[in-house]
Amino acid sequence: MDNEIDIYELASYGIRIAEKIYPSYKCAEIFVGKSQYTNIELEENSIKYSELGSDNGVSIRIYNNQGSLG
Repeated sequence: MDNEIDIYELASYGIRIAEKIYPSYKCAEIFVGKSQYTNIELEENSIKYSELGSDNGVSIRIYNNQGSLG
């Protein structure tokens, strides 16, 4: 794929965001997801529709002394 995403760089970016927004956090969890899919529809033994795609995402959970923030 042309737009290859480095999941380690994406996770590092998430950590930098957490450090910038919540500099006094107790700890943080970074979840990074990356998937590719192929979708093919068949009709009467022929390909009616096809699609290739990918999904990328990152989520951040911040913990302070009271618990989870997000």
